[in-house]
Amino acid sequence: MMVKEGHNELNHRLRRRVRFMQCYRRSPVWDTNISPPELIEFLENHPAGRVLDIGCGTGTNLVTMAEKGWTADGIDFIAKAVRS
Repeated sequence: MMVKEGHNELNHRLRRRVRFMQCYRRSPVWDTNISPPELIEFLENHPAGRVLDIGCGTGTNLVTMAEKGWTADGIDFIAKAVRS
């Protein structure tokens, strides 16, 4: 019984991962190419510094931060997102 449950969980996780990666065949719905107003407000009220965006996707927020003078680095585990 325990082995079957573990196998089902693995299958579920793999299916979720495949569906997520397929989103990058087209533009993902969560990638609006617009930085959120909360980020814009933060950048306007804080001095520039260094930032690491983990899960940066296509880098929309990194570009916004760099344009405001921040030293911005980002990583993402979907290579296509970073290449976009």
